[in-house]
Amino acid sequence: MVELVEGIFANVKCEKKPMFGCPAYFIKGNMFSGLHQDNFFIRLSETDREKIREGSDEITPFEPMSGRIMKEYVVLPEHLINKPAFLNKWLKRSMDHVSALPAKQKKAAKKK
Repeated sequence: MVELVEGIFANVKCEKKPMFGCPAYFIKGNMFSGLHQDNFFIRLSETDREKIREGSDEITPFEPMSGRIMKEYVVLPEHLINKPAFLNKWLKRSMDHVSALPAKQKKAAKKK
């Protein structure tokens, strides 16, 4: 799955950082996609989350820990990731959404 996702983002202008021990992808410091275990997730606006879920009941909210739903993110099943037209459409929507957000400010280092 890591190879598949890294191939998807090979030519995408974004920053890759490890999150949850897996690759995650950021624009202006805001995460928009990544892996968690075998789950591929993307960040979408509320309207887009509703639209994408209308098309498939297999698309679920992203819950990296039991009871800790990251409400702006959805998990895409592997068979949909392997459909280029579907994946490209929703990745573009995710990247457009995150690109419109303000840049994430770096936190100041904690004093010892």
